[in-house]
Amino acid sequence: MILINEFFPNPAGSDADGEWIELFNSGSATQDITGWALTAGAKGKFVFPKTVVQGGEFLVVHRKNSKLTLRNTDEAVSLYDGDGNQVDFSSFVGTAPEGKSWNRIGLDVNTQNYIFATPTPGEVNRNFGAASLIENMYPANAPLNAIMSGGEMIFLAFAAAVVVSSLVLYVAIKNEYLNDIFFSKY
Repeated sequence: MILINEFFPNPAGSDADGEWIELFNSGSATQDITGWALTAGAKGKFVFPKTVVQGGEFLVVHRKNSKLTLRNTDEAVSLYDGDGNQVDFSSFVGTAPEGKSWNRIGLDVNTQNYIFATPTPGEVNRNFGAASLIENMYPANAPLNAIMSGGEMIFLAFAAAVVVSSLVLYVAIKNEYLNDIFFSKY
């Protein structure tokens, strides 16, 4: 199976020269991906010309070849087969730290866990010891509210208050004792 193994949205220096997406053939058989497509964000699409990926092999698709521009914030990358079926998907929320790539943890087909870590184009992702996982799970010096704007946080707090109020009201109406206290006709 062909997987999105890693992508590099925020290289140090020129994005045009440094961005890339890496695929991995997790099977042992050769896979012809001619006509398959990679997408990035909402607009970018790259259709593979005659391309074969050997079993256990990595394929690095550079921006200069694919013309796919990776966003540094809230990016999503998808892989589609020749019939338009989504084969794999990976995304992150927030801002990619400069010089770190979005790495799949392990090469298992069922693994959908990723972290920002040291880029390893064309190689097995590494540096996944406990210290590396802790160090790379969240970008250093990034505010914890970087995922949401102030307006989104206020909306979320308001929505949570409405849900809690509705639950309290429901319990008060359904509980005979509380119903008598709060909604008594006397």
